[in-house]
Amino acid sequence: MATQSNAPDTGRSAPDRRRRLAALGIAALCVLAVIVGGYAIYRAATSGDGPKSDTEQVEAQARGYLGDMSRGDLRGASERMCQALGPVVSGGGGVPDLPTGGNETRKAEIVVDDVTITGDSASVAGVLRYGSTTTDIPMTLRRESDGWCITDVQ
Repeated sequence: MATQSNAPDTGRSAPDRRRRLAALGIAALCVLAVIVGGYAIYRAATSGDGPKSDTEQVEAQARGYLGDMSRGDLRGASERMCQALGPVVSGGGGVPDLPTGGNETRKAEIVVDDVTITGDSASVAGVLRYGSTTTDIPMTLRRESDGWCITDVQ
């Protein structure tokens, strides 16, 4: 007499079930790899880490200078000047008159308008706004071997 078990008959042996689970696991890993790889490709394509145009480089240098000045970082602003000019930190040349006071007055809106590039020189109309006070800071930049640097600030 044959005995019957209470377990449902799935029609598959234990090795078949293991193979099926392994195949499902491998398929899940492949799907996950495709998703992660696609995301990495998307991020690389949209990151904008490619070479910047001259206009973008000039704007970045001008914004950096205005940001340094708005924080009172004269050393940082000086490092953006062309090497042939020498340091600006020790002297007053190239340093516009800015509002003085605590941190509240140092919070400025930085505006970079009218970037004009002619050959290896560029002019920028920069503006710092401290609340209702506006300080125009036009500047001239020059292209050097390592990028754009500031030659004159008025």
